[in-house]
Amino acid sequence: MGYEVREYLLEKFHRTCAYCGQTKGRLDIDHIIPKSKGGTNRISNLTLAYQRCNQKKGNQSLEIFLKNKKKLERIKAQCRTSYKDAAIVNSMRKALVSTLKKFHLPVKPSPGGLTKYNRVSQNYSKQH
Repeated sequence: MGYEVREYLLEKFHRTCAYCGQTKGRLDIDHIIPKSKGGTNRISNLTLAYQRCNQKKGNQSLEIFLKNKKKLERIKAQCRTSYKDAAIVNSMRKALVSTLKKFHLPVKPSPGGLTKYNRVSQNYSKQH
């Protein structure tokens, strides 16, 4: 998975393992429906998990892996989250770039992941 997908998932799931709820350490991208069982790389099929949780889950479905029904429903609800806000921001970004180009301004849009990468690698603080 790319840097953009990883960053999106970290924000979406609040840097928390979907299975154990911990927030410390490195999180891996996990396929909710395993690829070996027909799962895809769509955002709606991805979550975050610590390696030990991911390995424990293996290629089991969520229903088999999670005995806790509250956790199961919470993960399913998070995966159904609407992308409406992201779509609105994306369309606004495109309109803004188009408008600025009409004024012959040097505009070169870049994805948010690249912006974060540059900010982190150059030790700039986030201002908002």
